[in-house]
Amino acid sequence: MPATIINTTSDKFLADIQHIVATNSDKKIYAYFYGHHTEETGKSWCPDCVRSDPIVFERFAKADNNVVLVSVDAGDRATWKDPAHHLRHNKDTRLVGIPTLLRWNHFDQRIEDESIEKTEVLDKFLSL
Repeated sequence: MPATIINTTSDKFLADIQHIVATNSDKKIYAYFYGHHTEETGKSWCPDCVRSDPIVFERFAKADNNVVLVSVDAGDRATWKDPAHHLRHNKDTRLVGIPTLLRWNHFDQRIEDESIEKTEVLDKFLSL
């Protein structure tokens, strides 16, 4: 059985993650932050996210069922580019760029930007 994937938005993330952690305490929890998918294309406005999205979701589809991926829409371009975006300043997320994949409660374990596109880097990260 593949990993559980839970979709949320940046506005709901901090509340959602508390519930997810409480109900999945025996699992590895990852959070994947990406740029909003536009209605016109169905893809993210973020070029790195367009390339990394299919790789991330393919890898998590193959992950064990002891894994949870929280997929977080970080917003449209204007929202994400705002220096005051709350996920940039939250003590747990401290996002600098997107895409970012981090292991929840192991905040030093993260991969960012185009590194996520490298399957060997992603596979190694998931094996931690």
